Amino acid sequence: MDRHIYRIGLDVGSTTAKMAVLDGTNNIIHSRYERHNAHVSQLVDDYFQELFRLIGDAEVSICVTGSVGMSTAETLRADFVQEVVAASVYAKTMHPEAKELIDIGGEDAKVVFFNGRRAASLTMLASTAPEAPEPFLTR
Repeated sequence: MDRHIYRIGLDVGSTTAKMAVLDGTNNIIHSRYERHNAHVSQLVDDYFQELFRLIGDAEVSICVTGSVGMSTAETLRADFVQEVVAASVYAKTMHPEAKELIDIGGEDAKVVFFNGRRAASLTMLASTAPEAPEPFLTR
């Protein structure tokens, strides 16, 4: 039987939970984005039930991020990565030409300024709009 290993990224923030599942060639094969309405465990369980129906009993690796992600990672016995670190690594890996990363979340906004291949400084602003967009890159 051909076994695939899937990588799961789970971002559990103050208002939403997002999941992306990548196959062995880094193609997104499944994703979800929903408000959790303070029912984080139920929504995450729904995400994994849906994923199980899609990929079955496949081998997976899971990394969790987000403001509510640490407790979720502990429950799942998964790795936790701080969200600005995760977004910065992604930006510099996939978009090495990026000079800044702006992450507008449910409760704050973060701006990371890059100096070559590393983050040089971080600015954080509080109280963003609840319907703010997710991270975007500037070049």
